[in-house]
Amino acid sequence: MARLVRHTRLWALDTGVLGYGAIGAGLYGILGLFLAPLAPLVGLRPAFALVPFFGFSFGPIVGFVVGFAGQVISGLISGATITDSILPGLGSGVAGLVAGLAPLYLARFTTGSLRRRAVGGAIAGIVGSAAGSLVALGGALGGGALGTILWDEVVPLFIGNGLVSLVLVPILVYAWDPLSESMAS
Repeated sequence: MARLVRHTRLWALDTGVLGYGAIGAGLYGILGLFLAPLAPLVGLRPAFALVPFFGFSFGPIVGFVVGFAGQVISGLISGATITDSILPGLGSGVAGLVAGLAPLYLARFTTGSLRRRAVGGAIAGIVGSAAGSLVALGGALGGGALGTILWDEVVPLFIGNGLVSLVLVPILVYAWDPLSESMAS
């Protein structure tokens, strides 16, 4: 069985890391433009699932690059300035980085059966979403009352990204596993 997460090379920086980071950032940058409203303040960005998936599958560096660069690309395409894209990029980058650290806090869910790894990917995505939402909280604190910021910005962001991670990251893990095994042969 192929291992999705490289336990011994968690912080390795090589051409594979750069390649997966660039591919994931490009995909997330373009697909991240699509938002499906779920509730008045909650939107689902299905492309967000790429951030924790790439982090969980290829490590924290790839997860951060996919989240940060992809969010900045998406922001620039949608007309935001680079400075307006930095904080959301950091939040998404932290989400990918934390998901990529799964071998440190979810060791039993990063190897073994495909089902176990898919569950691990979902958990890592939810934990990463929470961490990324906290970064958004830190950046928004200067703009209003804490309770308002929490309920109007941070909680909806976490709910949307958490739901996307819960549903789509396991699907991506299931889809990637046979591809990674065929590429390794």
